Amino acid sequence: MPIKVRCQGCRAVFNVPDAARGRAIRRPKCQAKFRVPAREPNEGRPARPSEPEDPLASLDLSELEDRSVRVCPRCGTEVSEEDIECPNCFVDLSTGVMREATRRRLSRKGPDPALYYRGVWKDAWTFTMEQKPLVFRTIFYLTFWTLVSLGCVFMVSWCRNMPPRVFWAFVAAVTGLVPLGWLWHLNTEIVAATVNRKEQLPRIPFDFFLCVALGIKAIAWELAMCVQTVVSLIGLGLLVTGNHLLGGILLGVGVAATLPLLPIAFAHMAMPVSWPAWAINKLGEAFAKTLVPPLYWCLVLFVTSLPILGLLGGAAAWKGRDVARM
Repeated sequence: MPIKVRCQGCRAVFNVPDAARGRAIRRPKCQAKFRVPAREPNEGRPARPSEPEDPLASLDLSELEDRSVRVCPRCGTEVSEEDIECPNCFVDLSTGVMREATRRRLSRKGPDPALYYRGVWKDAWTFTMEQKPLVFRTIFYLTFWTLVSLGCVFMVSWCRNMPPRVFWAFVAAVTGLVPLGWLWHLNTEIVAATVNRKEQLPRIPFDFFLCVALGIKAIAWELAMCVQTVVSLIGLGLLVTGNHLLGGILLGVGVAATLPLLPIAFAHMAMPVSWPAWAINKLGEAFAKTLVPPLYWCLVLFVTSLPILGLLGGAAAWKGRDVARM
């Protein structure tokens, strides 16, 4: 029965008669010589000895070419009809030369950014299902400490004397930092585990004092970014001078402008040298190089925060009606 062989010159795949086993043949099209593999001893028939001459030189191999098989013109890897690039050597299958965009992509360190958009939602859901204890712990921490902080705020409004009010205000501020610090701690630990290519996420313990410190750090980072943002400084100046509407808008724009820098800052915070996370010029330089992934991260954050934003908006509307009645 015919066997498949690949020409060593043009890398085309052919169906060669069984009688050509063990013989050296030449393809007339490219004049390349190659030897057809001999029959293995356990195949039943002994292999024919190779002959110095080319008895099949006159054989028209172009008629025997297997056109149903598509191969890479460079490495000979079989590819599908839908492939544009070779999955093995990444050359353009139509030209046999690697594209410049592909060359830049392969020279870039880390995974392909295109994979981020393709699998971010699916991977996030898979990660959530795999880390159910961590998810439940996070929900509990955020809910519990938020309620504690709100309870302390209520005590501030309920107390009449100044010393108790100062005490409850201090407790409300400290406990209010815990959810923010836990989220900061959670993000930096996950980023560190990802950068270190750990197969399993290590257990992330809860530390009240660490969360308070990281909550202060998160607020300090936002203030540092706003101070380095001209728009925020102008907005703050307008607020001080009494132009509350325009000042609030500019300050809000300045704060919102720092949000896309947050995922880049998390990556720096997880590194041994974390000072670039506090320099807006360093973060801005990294943001200019990546651009779309941080903005997409903001979109994911907004979509996943919609339930919480809805609850807060409903509570604000309900409380606003009560204030209006008063």
